[in-house]
Amino acid sequence: MSDIKFACPHCRQHIVCDSAYASLGIECPSCGGAVVVPRLSGLNTTHPGAVIVASAPSPKPPPIPLSPSPGAWTKADWERHYDEVVGTASERSPSWLLAAIGTLIVAAVLRANQVELWIIVLCLIVGAVVAGLLAARNKAEGYAAGYEIPKVLAYVGGAIILLPVVALGILFLGCTVCR
Repeated sequence: MSDIKFACPHCRQHIVCDSAYASLGIECPSCGGAVVVPRLSGLNTTHPGAVIVASAPSPKPPPIPLSPSPGAWTKADWERHYDEVVGTASERSPSWLLAAIGTLIVAAVLRANQVELWIIVLCLIVGAVVAGLLAARNKAEGYAAGYEIPKVLAYVGGAIILLPVVALGILFLGCTVCR
């Protein structure tokens, strides 16, 4: 291999290295500065005694500053944010409704496991009492929206019970008229 002769751009020290180092960065043995070894072209080989001045490596781009992290929100911050976005508090879910649905789920699981009927009825009664107490507490706390749902459920439950009774009554009347 042929040697490359060049000068350090910082201290002008003459450096000789193998041509395999062309276009690579090295440290100057004299001043320790960063130097890029020049690549010899066809014009440079005609004058083997000439010394080429190497270039310093291009400066690294400055690091991109990271945006400061806002930090973790507390529960109060989340509540305030939720109130601003939605307009109601996130913790205002009616607890009595959760108790009633949980009771129905437990009763369904007991029925699927073929538990005796009196245990299922007892579970439904206890669940209804707990849901009623929670609904009363919501009403006492002034949470009207949580108390409106039992009224709607009572109307729906009444309709589920009354519609078959009315339909059977109409059927019975129709059968007595046809005779």
